[in-house]
Amino acid sequence: MLAAVVSDTHGQTQSILARLKKYPLDALFFLGDFYADGEKIWEELNLEIPLFAVAGNGDAASHPNQPTENKIFFQGKTFFLAHGHSYQVKKGLDRILQKGDQLQTDVVLFGHTHIPFLGKNPRGMWILNPGSAAFPRGIDDASFALIEWGKSGFNIMILEIDSGVLIASSLDGWSATGGALTAG
Repeated sequence: MLAAVVSDTHGQTQSILARLKKYPLDALFFLGDFYADGEKIWEELNLEIPLFAVAGNGDAASHPNQPTENKIFFQGKTFFLAHGHSYQVKKGLDRILQKGDQLQTDVVLFGHTHIPFLGKNPRGMWILNPGSAAFPRGIDDASFALIEWGKSGFNIMILEIDSGVLIASSLDGWSATGGALTAG
């Protein structure tokens, strides 16, 4: 399975859409700010894949009835999606990690900070912020993430949108080359 994780597009979808078209995606996770962008990207990819999306603090006026967090069970794995503002992720990750542990998730996905982050807690739960697909902080270029999973576990990569350069990874014998996943 291969899923893209996108957050904080803030109305800017052209670059991320062009990059995502290079991958054989099985799902799209969208983490808010702007919720409608997630729907637009999903529609324009024109793939028969599920969209799992949550709204962010920037969606309060335009999408007040959309959830800001959601627990998803998909293809044998449990994901907790949150924009992150409700967990004050700009002040630290303790609250969102606690929620992920409470829900016994395999992966916690969040946005809001616009700063890419990838880590793993002692229980083995991954925590991922793909950064912002439009207005990065802490790095020079906009970013997104790919999550691949199967029998051997997870391979997670955070990549620059324009260049496809790898920013961070949990890679175990895999590499990202020229916008395509290849066995290492």
